[in-house]
Amino acid sequence: KPNTSPDMVMLHGSGSAAALAWSSCAGSLARNFTLYAPDLPAFGRSTLSWEVFRNASPSEIEDLYADFIANYIDMMGLSKPVVVAHSIGGFFASKFAKKYPNRVSKLILVDSAGILPTLSNEGAYFALLFKLGIPTCQLRI
Repeated sequence: KPNTSPDMVMLHGSGSAAALAWSSCAGSLARNFTLYAPDLPAFGRSTLSWEVFRNASPSEIEDLYADFIANYIDMMGLSKPVVVAHSIGGFFASKFAKKYPNRVSKLILVDSAGILPTLSNEGAYFALLFKLGIPTCQLRI
């Protein structure tokens, strides 16, 4: 019988590899999805060296990863998969979805890098204090 499960591409975070990042939840997800978990370039068992990035601008690096995800989806013969991504993988997945919005059915970001929190006035105040290096404990006079 042909596989009718939706496809899911799972992108790992920094300092990781696909096999490590998704091992704890892959079994459960595999009941409802056909899973694909590549090692991102310069991570895990990828053969791409960090030297490729040495002279690249940040936008060139973002494009490299977005294009890698698009090419991976093409090589696997997938059509509009669900993309779930963690940490830096989430950052690159969001760049992919922005560059190729018609290539993904859903984007699920798990503790993604590059997403700024929305802070209340009080939260913004403390963020500024931390940035300036000012102690945040109350001083009693």
